[in-house]
Amino acid sequence: MPSVGDLTRLAASFARHLQAENKSKKTIEANGDGVQQLLAHLAAQSITSANAISREHVEDFIAKLLETRSAARANNRFRALQQFFKWLEAEDYVDVNPMAKMRPPAVPDHNRRSLNKPMAQSRPRRRRALSDAFEHYGAKNLTDIEVSNPARSVPSTPLREPSSNASAALAKPSRPMHERSPCRPQDSALLLEY
Repeated sequence: MPSVGDLTRLAASFARHLQAENKSKKTIEANGDGVQQLLAHLAAQSITSANAISREHVEDFIAKLLETRSAARANNRFRALQQFFKWLEAEDYVDVNPMAKMRPPAVPDHNRRSLNKPMAQSRPRRRRALSDAFEHYGAKNLTDIEVSNPARSVPSTPLREPSSNASAALAKPSRPMHERSPCRPQDSALLLEY
């Protein structure tokens, strides 16, 4: 089985695998960073084999990340390592995936971006800006505010009427292309003879 030195080689092989799957550069970098950080953590604990990596080692690594980094960062690293160990298991570099039954660290709601939040529950600056706008326009809700946008305004001069020739041309049904052209495809052989 591979040793810690081989884990570096396996990490490079995993990055090639992600490139071959046409993953984005950002995904490859994020997964690579997570794997490299785990390898540094394992080297400090003198872990010498891929099979020697246990669930406790990964949990310890994630716990240390949570002490120094955000929960979202730890969650991203967890996901990267999860992919790495799935790949190691699929390629038979490890007998057992140490992350098989692990759950990712919880990310508090204040770290998540929610598109479904009502405006009143979003950031205080937005709430203040909205209440200032209501106060300025004397409105009670958004439908009471009429905002003019010169880029979307309707032209003040009406469009001119089309000429009689143009309206006749528009009213005339068009014929299929082969009927309009002076040379039909079946006649092209005759033209080549001359």
